Amino acid sequence: MTTKTIQSLLETLPVITCVGSKEKIIEDLTIDSRTAALGMLFIAQKGETVDGHDFIDGVIEKGAEIIVCEILPSAIKDTITYIQVTDTHHATGIIAEWFYEFPAKQLTIIGVTGTNGKTTVATLLWQSFRLLGHKTGLISTVSYWIDDKEIPSTHTTPGALVLQKLFRTMLNTGCSHVVMEVSSHAIAQDRISGIDFRAGIFTNLTQDHLDFHKTMENYRDTKKKFFTTLSSNSIAITNSDDENGAYMIDTTFAKKVSYGISHAADYKAENISLNTQGSTFELENSPVYSMLLGSFNLSNSLAVYATLRELGYAKDIVISLFEKLLPPPGRLEIIKGSENKIGIVDYAHTPDGLEKLLTTIQEMKTPSTSVIIVFGCGGNRDTSKRPIMGAIAGTYADKIIITSDNPRNEVPGTICEEVAKGITDPAITYEIIVDRKTAILHAVEISNPGDTIIVAGKGHEQYQIIGEQKNAFSDRDILKEAFKN
Repeated sequence: MTTKTIQSLLETLPVITCVGSKEKIIEDLTIDSRTAALGMLFIAQKGETVDGHDFIDGVIEKGAEIIVCEILPSAIKDTITYIQVTDTHHATGIIAEWFYEFPAKQLTIIGVTGTNGKTTVATLLWQSFRLLGHKTGLISTVSYWIDDKEIPSTHTTPGALVLQKLFRTMLNTGCSHVVMEVSSHAIAQDRISGIDFRAGIFTNLTQDHLDFHKTMENYRDTKKKFFTTLSSNSIAITNSDDENGAYMIDTTFAKKVSYGISHAADYKAENISLNTQGSTFELENSPVYSMLLGSFNLSNSLAVYATLRELGYAKDIVISLFEKLLPPPGRLEIIKGSENKIGIVDYAHTPDGLEKLLTTIQEMKTPSTSVIIVFGCGGNRDTSKRPIMGAIAGTYADKIIITSDNPRNEVPGTICEEVAKGITDPAITYEIIVDRKTAILHAVEISNPGDTIIVAGKGHEQYQIIGEQKNAFSDRDILKEAFKN
């Protein structure tokens, strides 16, 4: 990369004022005071619990000589350059873009947002582009991929500094396309500012993240902001079956496209047949087969189809991809046991996600077998959904085991009791087994031949967060172990 000076940055970044030398060279960027060092530019962001402005003196002691801030310190040091901006969150995206030499402008970037289905849609598109011969990057909840190289993920949508660095690495390794999940947190915190998305996809909107957004209206409008910022060269692709679909794109400058199952849409599935082997349906008068299970995965598949068709790929080519596409790990992942028992690991951690999962399995099972659900709710997160998810389990599962998810700093047993409050019918029995491994093993023990054991909430995760500790834990591994024993 070319030498980066403050003077060249100021040609890109809108500022209130710049105090100090403009000739300093910027060797790296950070928003984390703990990593500050000589040659770094430090951006002081205001977070939910801490304010980066409080650490300015500390980063200067570590050698950082360039500070981007919203409020200038009362004591200005002669050897330091201070760049004052209106909003450091927004500025971070601009600075990162500039520092990594605008990699996103040379990539075809697809963004996927919504409550459920983001990971599946993003992963299916990543697979599709690679099958079509494009080196492709993936940024998702499960993992980041630079074509065929996996990198463990830290956030659904990483911060702007990590994001732009990933784009640069992807571009340098020959990627032409990138598919990424766009979380509501990322939109609210300006992590995606400055990215020119070729297409934006909306999957659905149901209750989640109210601990952060406070109301469903705030949550909805944050998602809408993503589509409002799309350019006229972009495509806004929305789910016509979701009541919020039309609202998401009503003010966008992008081309508007819809997909759906039960409502009118530009790309609508017809003559649908769902079973334990996958799904068959028709699109644009042509038959399609997919290995993915359930109506919600059919909806996810339609989002993928609509995107590829709008990007110019021929119908027959796109249809030929579908029989090769696989779900991401921990998304309706089937683990087979003895005696025709089936285990399913799924990330469903919202009321809507859990209901769709359970109704899908109930539709596919035989009347003589049972559905056993093992699930819980995360700590330090939206508490209002706990009894709602308990009620859903009571409605659609035959046997219920409530357990810990990621309790974090809450008392696990208390969370389980709050989930159980949603099961108000005294005829419905349930068990609370706080230890998640014990709960999974018990579910297999009480199952009968042909039963389905669902372990929901954590999906692909390889850990369980208890207190401040992130302990190794895999629902998939434990379920496989239980079936062997």
